[in-house]
Amino acid sequence: MAAISLTNVNQVFGSGTAQVQALTDVNFAAATGTLSLVMGPSGSGKSTFLSIAGGLLTPTIGEVTVDGKKYSGRSKKGA
Repeated sequence: MAAISLTNVNQVFGSGTAQVQALTDVNFAAATGTLSLVMGPSGSGKSTFLSIAGGLLTPTIGEVTVDGKKYSGRSKKGA
């Protein structure tokens, strides 16, 4: 089982003509004890990806799972 996984994650900022698609259908999984490198050109969505993986942002579409528990079900207080 993956320690963290992102499944079909999309992130959209803004609306209408000012809408920006920061992430499109991102799938990622990392097992406990592994090291992953996130790299890409400026503006490619690295910070958005890490903010979603770290629980700071909720994806527009998709699912984030940590140790088998969905992020969407967690409380804001972390309880």
